[in-house]
Amino acid sequence: MTIHDRWLLPSRQREYPSRRVLTEEQLHARREATFLVLAGTFLVAVAVLPLLGMTRVIDLSSVLPDVELPFELMLPVGVLAFPLSFTAGCLVCELWGRRRASALVWIGLLLGLGLVGLLAVTDSIPDAAGRTGDSVAPALGFVACAFVGHMFNVQAYQALRRQSRGHHLWLRRAVSAFIALIAGWVVFALVMYTWAIQVAEVPSDEAGKQVAAVALAGGLYCLAFAIADTVPLVLAARPLRVFLRLGRLESERDAYAEGPTAAGMTDAEPRKRAAVVVDTSAPPAEEPRPGRLSKGGFNTGERRFFTEGEALEASEPGAGESLNDMTARGGQSA
Repeated sequence: MTIHDRWLLPSRQREYPSRRVLTEEQLHARREATFLVLAGTFLVAVAVLPLLGMTRVIDLSSVLPDVELPFELMLPVGVLAFPLSFTAGCLVCELWGRRRASALVWIGLLLGLGLVGLLAVTDSIPDAAGRTGDSVAPALGFVACAFVGHMFNVQAYQALRRQSRGHHLWLRRAVSAFIALIAGWVVFALVMYTWAIQVAEVPSDEAGKQVAAVALAGGLYCLAFAIADTVPLVLAARPLRVFLRLGRLESERDAYAEGPTAAGMTDAEPRKRAAVVVDTSAPPAEEPRPGRLSKGGFNTGERRFFTEGEALEASEPGAGESLNDMTARGGQSA
């Protein structure tokens, strides 16, 4: 596993100055428990979508009698919990990265296809009145909507995350949700419209109105939910990142320390020091002219006086050497 891999093992953790370093057992328990909560929320919201589906439909014009809608909006009850899957998916992508979030989306697809097969078996069994159900087509449309929407959400979120270098979480959340919801509900509308025309033999005008009413209601509801939960998502991301000892970016080479040592601390990867660059192309410093003050504040004559004095102090008188001879020798050495 490389340092860029976000399938982080508990032997790697981000060091925060105000937080203690956790052992591998503690870190593993925190990360897996948090991921199980987010994954459970994601899978339940994805499973409720095809299971409930269009068993009941809420007419938003009856819910909002004082608001005159320009077009009909029919919200299926299965969509009510669907936006929670986008919230959980964004948190997984923010904390663990694109790989684990993509794996979670694929598991959701397998779960949805399994539920579609279960609904197909259920529809083939007649009830007491001898009637069979017809919930496979809506369930298949909802599964396609969820898969395409979440794949677009993960890819767009990760691309924006790299461009912003881990900042502006609220903007990444809003833009990725907008792109994902458009893609997901367009796919749902195509699947449902094709089934209504080819299988149910509904007139094209009537089928278009019904599909548009459901797709628009579901998309607008999910978009409103995504805007409403942006603030809680931003407020929860930072504490969770610290709680799980995760870094902000995948490019942090020295952000993660290796496993705890015997003393319970970690040895972070040493950072490279910047080399000192000397500019050799600069012209040499100008020698001070006689009588001109140097940078130290003394002229040339004063500096020569100090130099001769230091030379006299350093020299020792020889045998039979007078004071005049010692002064002359100090002047020659200077």
